[in-house]
Amino acid sequence: RCLVFVQYADLLEKIDTTLRRQGIKTLTPKGSAHAAMNAMTAFQRPTISAADPRVLLLELHNESAAGANLTVANHVVFVHPLHVDSLHTYVSCETQALGRVRRYGQN
Repeated sequence: RCLVFVQYADLLEKIDTTLRRQGIKTLTPKGSAHAAMNAMTAFQRPTISAADPRVLLLELHNESAAGANLTVANHVVFVHPLHVDSLHTYVSCETQALGRVRRYGQN
């Protein structure tokens, strides 16, 4: 499974459309907090079927995935370089995103 981080909502929509056209099932946590949590839970199922989404699309600066433990994913993709005001912010965003996939003590 794969996490795709995008900085802009309109680009996220384009990526979602493109992946779906290629037959790749995606999931985007949006809407209410309850709906976003349901999306995260669906993505994190330990066993998946062919009908389940393989790609979770996330806005990097959106709080929809804040604190989420997404260790079922084994790939992280940043669609484009971050446009941020400092190197510190860039490294912080990247580190936080990668930390959602790999947790200390994980097998």
